[in-house]
Amino acid sequence: MAVTEPHNIMEKYAKAALKPIPFASRFVNVEPYQLIRIPLLEYFNNQEFLARELVLELKNPSLLFQNVYINVRSSLFGLRYIMREYFYSCAFLFVFWMASFVFIVLTLALYFVNQNV
Repeated sequence: MAVTEPHNIMEKYAKAALKPIPFASRFVNVEPYQLIRIPLLEYFNNQEFLARELVLELKNPSLLFQNVYINVRSSLFGLRYIMREYFYSCAFLFVFWMASFVFIVLTLALYFVNQNV
């Protein structure tokens, strides 16, 4: 369940007063926004990344969501990225490498067994 943070009434008045002043946005955030915090509870293994919640900052506070689906995709790099993006190629290369290794080991074993006979 998402929880929206209500704004303090004094903060609203201060931002409304500072909005017409030029360059006030450099010192104080005068844009209206809404923060929505979504706790990450289910179907997310986050022990490695330590993610607890997803924070959405909406610039338009009048937005209303009925249903929201969030698809979290991890940012992989290195071997994990290659194995995810090129799964079939990696699987083919792995099977080929293992079959070649077994073939070479068996060929050498048969060669040395025949040498001793």
